[in-house]
Amino acid sequence: MTTRTLLLLLTSDAEFERTACASADLAGYDLVIGRNPSDGARLFARYFDHLDAVVVDLDICKHGSAWLGALTSLSRKIPALAVSRLDPRLLKPLALRNGADHWASKPITADELTAALQTVCPSAPKEKTTRSRNSPVDLRPPAVKQKALHPKSRGCPTPKPT
Repeated sequence: MTTRTLLLLLTSDAEFERTACASADLAGYDLVIGRNPSDGARLFARYFDHLDAVVVDLDICKHGSAWLGALTSLSRKIPALAVSRLDPRLLKPLALRNGADHWASKPITADELTAALQTVCPSAPKEKTTRSRNSPVDLRPPAVKQKALHPKSRGCPTPKPT
C-alpha cells in the first residue's frame, strides 16, 4: 500500500506551524508537531519507524542543534530541514555541519517551505502501511485536552501510529 510522507515538526512558533501545516497540505505530507522538547521526544520515539524527515526550528526550539546532532547518530538516516530567522551567514553553516540536510530562512511562505521539504524528502509515495490523518495525537493531560477544543486552538491533523 502507498502512504503519505510523514514529517516531524519541532517548533513552538505558531506562525511557522501554520505555514508548515499549509505546506504539508500542498505537498501531500502528514505532519506531527512537537511544540516543546518533551513532546518532540515522545513523538519522535512513537513515530521513529515511520518518519521520513524532521523539521527543526532553531529559533524557538532551544535544543534544536542538539536534535540535529542526535539525528546523525541514529541507526537509520532521517533527513532534517533546519529553519531560522537568525542570520543565515552564521547559523546555516553550523546547522549543516551539525546534521541538517537543508536550510531555510524564516519568514518563509508555504510554497517556499514546500520546495525546501521536497529537496529533503521527495513527495513520491512509498510502499508502507497506511496511516489515517483523521485522528490527531494529543499528548497533553486530559484537563488540558478539553481546553484545546476551543475554536481558536491551533494545529493540524496528525496520523495515528500503525
